[in-house]
Amino acid sequence: NDLDLMLQKYLSNVAKKPVAEIKTAETIPEVEETADTLKHFEKKLLAEICPEINLDLAMSHCMDSREFFIEMLQEFFDGNKVAEINKTYAAEDWKNYRILVHALKSTSLVIGAEIFSEKAKAQEFAAKDNRLEYLKKNHSEFIISYEKLLNQIGDWLKEI
Repeated sequence: NDLDLMLQKYLSNVAKKPVAEIKTAETIPEVEETADTLKHFEKKLLAEICPEINLDLAMSHCMDSREFFIEMLQEFFDGNKVAEINKTYAAEDWKNYRILVHALKSTSLVIGAEIFSEKAKAQEFAAKDNRLEYLKKNHSEFIISYEKLLNQIGDWLKEI
């Protein structure tokens, strides 16, 4: 079939290369710091100040761009939704609560905050499934985690 023909065409060229020409881990050069990669001190500081941020995940979502990663962190920090979330919670407006925490789930994952993203996901699905006992039991801890993450990001952004 066509797929087999394509595979044979492209794989046969790879198979013809001498082993010495195939790059191995030893021959691949180390990635140099460029203007658009995080500096060593920035990575170290991020690990110290924001230990819950998975930098590898964040950078994969941010095209390995220092500028884009910092922009996403700044957007996350500036987009503080604590008051809005608390307002919808107090009004028992579960539809808009769910929408807000859904957005937070997604944006926190983009910046590498996997653990917090999972907490947002749990709150989102509790609101969606009308599991109000769970939602109410975990809301305060969720907001405390969110504020902690925002404060950590703000501290890191001030330092760089």
